[in-house]
Amino acid sequence: MGKGQFILGSKSKARRLLLISAGIHPVVIDSDFDETSVESDNPVELVETLALCKAESVAARVWRGEEGPQPLLVLGC
Repeated sequence: MGKGQFILGSKSKARRLLLISAGIHPVVIDSDFDETSVESDNPVELVETLALCKAESVAARVWRGEEGPQPLLVLGC
């Protein structure tokens, strides 16, 4: 197996460009997570939950071999 990759679990162009500007060239895999399935009156809790759910969704597909390289890190945001 080759070396791991940094996977961005978001199709956000702004997030991808921010990472690239920091010298990180991620593999982009859209999480396909339904953000409307999460509700919270607390904005911090909402953002944290959404990020975790997106990262878990992408990581599960990658680790099952459905897509993408074996990651070192999956960032959901």
